[in-house]
Amino acid sequence: MFAWPRTARLVLVFLLLLWLRPQLSPAAASKYRLIFQNQYVEVFDLELDRDRQAPIHDNLYDVLWIPLDGANLELQGVDGTRELELGAGDLRIFQKHAMKSLLNKTGGTIHAVVIYLRHGSGFANCGCLSEVERAICGCSDAGHLPDIWALAGSEFTLSQATLQPGDALREISERDDTLLVALRPLDLKHEVNAGQREEWAPSASTLIHLDTGEVEWLQKGKHHLTNESNKPARFISIEF
Repeated sequence: MFAWPRTARLVLVFLLLLWLRPQLSPAAASKYRLIFQNQYVEVFDLELDRDRQAPIHDNLYDVLWIPLDGANLELQGVDGTRELELGAGDLRIFQKHAMKSLLNKTGGTIHAVVIYLRHGSGFANCGCLSEVERAICGCSDAGHLPDIWALAGSEFTLSQATLQPGDALREISERDDTLLVALRPLDLKHEVNAGQREEWAPSASTLIHLDTGEVEWLQKGKHHLTNESNKPARFISIEF
């Protein structure tokens, strides 16, 4: 009977362990797809099949999880395992170093947007003082988020808006750099200020078309957004 040399056996065992090791990076996991990144964020589209597990990177940053449909999840964190039920458009923040993975316990495939916040830790002291804060921070008595909400952290502000056909998101809004996340397909007429900071001289309008789960980056400045669709436009904003 042929016997492998000891060195060859060790090499084979090493290669097998290397192949079986957990994939911690979202970019390396086939279920994740990078759709946007800059100095503030890394944004991933995630489709997770039933009974499949999604790693949470090395969890070096705060992570925002935005389900685009209902999801029943099992969270594995540094302090144990717990169950989580999220509705479509709910947003949950996972603090850095706290989470390891999420398991899809829904009846089918779930779709989510996963955002790694590279610009500090905006909710280092995430509390349970309001309905919105309890939902976003995952407090024990957390419910679902309302249709319109906002929550300010130390380094960014989270909010959700729903615009009816023809409605505008505030007549003119002064924004810092902002990421828009579409919770349903939308068409927004977008105008920015082409004049001085203290005045409003609108630029030629452009159309922001986003399908569910797609994102758009708005540079700091004055913006005017109008829903050009015949259906409500629903989206989340992260303003830095």
